[in-house]
Amino acid sequence: MNIDSPGRSGKSASGARRFQSLRRCLSGTSCARPTGLALEDLRLICSCGTIKTYPKHSILINEGTESDGFYIILEGKVKVYVSDSEGREVILNIQGPGQYFGELSLIDEAPRSASVA
Repeated sequence: MNIDSPGRSGKSASGARRFQSLRRCLSGTSCARPTGLALEDLRLICSCGTIKTYPKHSILINEGTESDGFYIILEGKVKVYVSDSEGREVILNIQGPGQYFGELSLIDEAPRSASVA
């Protein structure tokens, strides 16, 4: 990720807030850095990624699909869930800033084990 000043790149005010959140994470101050993730590892991950914003209730990952994405939450919350044998939603976790998801499919190269919205 090429981190540039939001003012120079023409990003919105909310884009500027996300940029500042990421900048604080990278500097090691005022950030809910992912548990167990060293600052240098976070910098490396961020150098390969992009900042994206999703509308509320968007499905980011579908259970059973193949994907190679890894997500770190800067703002907001996500719901991690599966469908039971009758098609009902079973919530596994609610995650927020500083938490991450999607890492399992990078490790085991298997289809997604849960959905995330």
